[in-house]
Amino acid sequence: MERLFQASKGDEQFYGLYRYGSWFAAAREKDKELRIHTSLVYLFKKYGKHQTRIKTSIELAKQLLDCQQIVIVPPSKAQPNALQTMFSCGVFNRKKEVASRKYNHKAEIDSKEQSASLVCDYGSIQADASILLVDDVITSGKTMFYFRDLLVAQGCKVIMFGLGLRDTLKPVPTNYEYEIPDLSAGELETLLDNDLFSVPVGKQHRVTCHSEEEIDLIQFKVKQDYAWVKQESNLARMLNLELVIYRLQHSLDTQEIPDTDTLASIDKAVKMLHFIITKM
Repeated sequence: MERLFQASKGDEQFYGLYRYGSWFAAAREKDKELRIHTSLVYLFKKYGKHQTRIKTSIELAKQLLDCQQIVIVPPSKAQPNALQTMFSCGVFNRKKEVASRKYNHKAEIDSKEQSASLVCDYGSIQADASILLVDDVITSGKTMFYFRDLLVAQGCKVIMFGLGLRDTLKPVPTNYEYEIPDLSAGELETLLDNDLFSVPVGKQHRVTCHSEEEIDLIQFKVKQDYAWVKQESNLARMLNLELVIYRLQHSLDTQEIPDTDTLASIDKAVKMLHFIITKM
């Protein structure tokens, strides 16, 4: 038996299937549930795995939350994502790409950019429908609010729902229960695989990441910034330093007053990275 999750932001409520957070934090805190949930979301988003399970769960959530229709939030790219493909696209589609919010959740939504990029099929919405508005991961809620408001303007009642709710929103279990087949031993083993959140560097080295964002960062660095580095050990050292800088910068972004120790650590890591590059 599974339970839906709920998270609050001010007076706003979000529902979701899974908690989604840092793989490292889940391992450190021995939070097996968070590791499984994060891996389920990541594998679906990245590779389209567990589609039957996730589609069934969302459809059950629609019934439990008394909604008549599912509407998918479009990704920043023009190509449909896994959720849109699963539910045959629908009301909102992109005709051109917009700026990704993956690393910029604090920024306000650019309404002009959004409206210029969208094709909206409001004719497919039932009159006075109760809508389950679904996104893959809810982080700040700003994207959800934007699309929620578009639907409310059409006379809809909207419940905002994420495949994953960020652990920073502090999601908690609800009383909404639904039944779905248990994960097999093999599926659980895959979801708890320590190499799931790591990136291979050549044949002998791997760089361990803590989150999907870190994986994207490292893969970008390998293909773009450090494609010229031939020695695997040097590349692994450089990528690990990049992760240190990324994590320190992320910590700095959460501080109202910049911490001098954090600033000093960033400066040290940048100098070390520069030293390795110049000595190659």
